[in-house]
Amino acid sequence: MGRDQDFVVTVCDNAHEELPGLRGIHWSVPDPLRLNTREAFEGAFTEIFDRVNGLAPRLRAA
Repeated sequence: MGRDQDFVVTVCDNAHEELPGLRGIHWSVPDPLRLNTREAFEGAFTEIFDRVNGLAPRLRAA
């Protein structure tokens, strides 16, 4: 699946629970399918995009 030094960000609610032992973080983002609108999906994308852009500069390659 991955290497020991990999840093994993899970977003799906089940991924965090079904993949124990991952080194990383879990982000809780509202499921856009609940509203099933273009705006909900764009909002979820924007939230994840912003978080990735905030996190990426803080990580360094192993």
